[in-house]
Amino acid sequence: MITNYIILQDLSLNGGTRQALKLYDSNNSFRVAIIKPKKFYNPRFIFNFFKLLYIYKGNFRFTFIDKPLTPSKNKIVFSTSYLTLSYVSDISHNNHIHYFQHIELWDLYKSKYFQNYCVKNGYPDGKKIYEIIKFHKSDFFDEYLVRIGVIKNFYTVSNFLKDFLVNVNKNQNLKINIIPVTPHIGENIPVIKKKIYTLFFLRGFPYKGDDMVYKLLKSNIFKNKYVVFSHYPKLSEIFFLFKNRINFSIKPSDCKLSKIFNNTNILVNSSYSEGFGSITIEANAYGAKILSSNTGWLVGRF
Repeated sequence: MITNYIILQDLSLNGGTRQALKLYDSNNSFRVAIIKPKKFYNPRFIFNFFKLLYIYKGNFRFTFIDKPLTPSKNKIVFSTSYLTLSYVSDISHNNHIHYFQHIELWDLYKSKYFQNYCVKNGYPDGKKIYEIIKFHKSDFFDEYLVRIGVIKNFYTVSNFLKDFLVNVNKNQNLKINIIPVTPHIGENIPVIKKKIYTLFFLRGFPYKGDDMVYKLLKSNIFKNKYVVFSHYPKLSEIFFLFKNRINFSIKPSDCKLSKIFNNTNILVNSSYSEGFGSITIEANAYGAKILSSNTGWLVGRF
């Protein structure tokens, strides 16, 4: 019998982790391998751990690891981030699969060069972003490309990421399987016809387009503006929204977010960098119109 292990670097229930856990949902041969935290008494870790136990009604098959797992004939190991590659003893093994949901070069995305490039030239496709990475000489960037280049099996979530992998990885036996991304929203609420909000997300990172969001919030282009914070905001951000009489929600639950999407007429997504970009399909599932930068799954479609 083959056992599948999904390695998670933490239990932050962000979009990438939730997407990876859908593999676990789909097959009872999966176990979740959680990298052992340095401090088990971290309140956020404890909260997320018990939240998972609640979601899976106690039927959550997991183990903590502090050393690499070894892929074998009877053991398939899924890494889910660059950090988790260090917990696979042989990343070039045929029974190692890397679940590739983003190009994890955050320092590049934070740079003024990348943001100015996007403003001037548009959002790079998979081939172009590979060229940009090669142009920016960095020991970490080089190491990242080398490690991605020896893996034989990938799951990924968009053609944008697939194109990047094809440019990086020249392995003749390369296999790339695009996994359909489904909305993470948890409540099945009937879609209403009367939509009122123009919805914006503030994610706390420059490369997620927060600067553009604030420019649009200050303008009179849109009415009935609503902001969802994916992070805990500063008091200055809260004051700005109160001052401008803009409704907002901070890290809403799935149920709350479903209701927000259900009342949304237009979603505005100004991100500079997405591996997929799930908020666009989530809002669209509730009938919202989408005004978005050409990132993630949208690259090459329009």
